Amino acid sequence: MSLYPKTLYHKTAIPKRVWTEDAEKQAKEQGWVFPSYQRQEFPKTMYHATKKPQIVDSAEAQKALGSQWFDKPQEGNLTHVDPATVADADHTEMLERCINPDLPGAMQLLRKARREDAEAQSEEPRKAKRAS
Repeated sequence: MSLYPKTLYHKTAIPKRVWTEDAEKQAKEQGWVFPSYQRQEFPKTMYHATKKPQIVDSAEAQKALGSQWFDKPQEGNLTHVDPATVADADHTEMLERCINPDLPGAMQLLRKARREDAEAQSEEPRKAKRAS
C-alpha cells in the first residue's frame, strides 16, 4: 500500500499534494504539515457597526480599515454615532442591533430613522396609486 500522494497543509498557502517521500521532507522543512489542517487567517470578513462588511486579504488591509472594524459582528458596541451615517443607513433593524442606547443622542437617532422608514413606506402605495 502506497502512502502517496499526500496532501500537506500550510498556514499561508492553499493545500498542496506531494508524490514522494523526498518531496514531503522538503515541504516539511518549509513549514508544510501532515495530516492536520492549518487555519488560514486571511481572507476574512471584517464588520463595522454602520457600514457593509468588507473582505480583507492581509493584515495590512485589516489595519488600513481602522479601529472601528472587527472580525466578528459587534452588537451594542458602537462607540460613536455619526448622525449622517445613521440617516443614510439601509435598515432600521441594523441600527437597533448596533446602537448602544446609553450613548447620548443614540435613541433619538433611532426614533428618527424609524419615523423616516414608516413615512417612506406609507408614501410608496400613494405613488403607485397616482401612477396607475
